[in-house]
Amino acid sequence: MIRSLLAASVLTGAALASTAASAQCISGTDTFDLTAGQHYDAGDVMLEVVGDTLEVTYTLNAGWTMTEAQLYVGSELPDSNAPGQFPYKAENLGDASTHTFEVPLSDLAFACYADDTAFVGLAHASVRYDEDGDGTFELSETAWAGSNDFPYSANWGTYFDFVLSCDCGGPEDPPDGCETAFAYSSTEDSACFLDNGFNRWGWSVGPVTEGTYTWDLYAGAAGCDLTAPVVGTVTVTYAGGTVMAEYAEDEGYMFLETQTYAGEGMFPTMKQGKKTVETVAPGQYTIGTDLYDGVYVIAHAVSCAE
Repeated sequence: MIRSLLAASVLTGAALASTAASAQCISGTDTFDLTAGQHYDAGDVMLEVVGDTLEVTYTLNAGWTMTEAQLYVGSELPDSNAPGQFPYKAENLGDASTHTFEVPLSDLAFACYADDTAFVGLAHASVRYDEDGDGTFELSETAWAGSNDFPYSANWGTYFDFVLSCDCGGPEDPPDGCETAFAYSSTEDSACFLDNGFNRWGWSVGPVTEGTYTWDLYAGAAGCDLTAPVVGTVTVTYAGGTVMAEYAEDEGYMFLETQTYAGEGMFPTMKQGKKTVETVAPGQYTIGTDLYDGVYVIAHAVSCAE
């Protein structure tokens, strides 16, 4: 399993939105066989998260080289397995024995704190085999990684599955001595995430009209439990189509990080392949612009006892 953390930077004062930084948390790899001509073990393809990048490395076995390589990764299979349509290409490799593609995790719309997210990959190469190393190639084949047959084409091709996972802290699992916290309003509508199909607790507040609001931040409120401790407040100012959020810790607490969402929808959205889906992952929170018809707000912090 591949593991990574896209950690939000610490925010103080007036927070327009979280500013995202990226850092590797736990390294991990997945490796898949690269099969040539459906029968020959030509090498392997290794996936590894390095910082904010997914590195996909083709490594050929002795005697095998590749003249070109193509790669697709996404949350669902593409319509075609034609390598020429894949977004990552290296088409003038000569006779290389290795090549690495670098895929920004942002291209996969993946950011912590997201749930474990499944992806698919299609890794193709044009390969040839020189048994004696004398420049005479006994075989020239197409090669694919993985063992799952591609379902949408009469042409041979395989794909592989992999998972990106955040195991370094999240709304349900913050660092030691810290808790995740979300804002709740006792006067405006506050919708619990759990009541809207998500498996994490927290609240979306609104819609609210222009004005200034101050809401309590509840920490460790599993199940949206309002008997959980209040660790601070967030003051939301909504005016002129824009939103500002200012976080204040109560005595005895400090905020490790904060993220704010404000938009016309109850929840932010993110791209997953060809689909747009709702999410409550704080790494996806942004504050929209030209917000004149009322907004929903989600305010999140990671609160630690001093």
